[in-house]
Amino acid sequence: MVVKVVVNGVGTIGKRVAHAVKLQNDMKLIGISDVAATSWLRTVLEPEGPLNKTDLYASNQEGMQKLKESNMYIKGLLEDLLASGEVDAVIDCTPAGIEAKNKPLYEKYKLKTIYQGGAKADLVPVSFVAVASYEKALNAQAVRVVSCNTT
Repeated sequence: MVVKVVVNGVGTIGKRVAHAVKLQNDMKLIGISDVAATSWLRTVLEPEGPLNKTDLYASNQEGMQKLKESNMYIKGLLEDLLASGEVDAVIDCTPAGIEAKNKPLYEKYKLKTIYQGGAKADLVPVSFVAVASYEKALNAQAVRVVSCNTT
């Protein structure tokens, strides 16, 4: 089985997570999403970039406007992608505090979700650390990775 993944937030952590997903044989990177045309986002999507030819979605309406104003090609809105049924899991790499605002969106579509480093421990029932909580995290609907270094 190939898990179809979207990475929301393509900054310091997200660009690495998306690239790692793209390299996996048992995962398919369906797309990435963000709200601004940062230098990180532009660099990874360049012809020689690790995420070249990866579909870019806007995380929200405001982000769509900003990305379009920056001349970025946007395939659509993240929510539309999630609603399409094409995604099995979301890895949220947005800045601390934003993931809590995104959680209802992921829950609405019953997606498996991984929240990266900056998320507060009470966001989800399980915080993943391979040596301590593998069994609890194995079939959880959502988990928090305590550090981007463990992704």
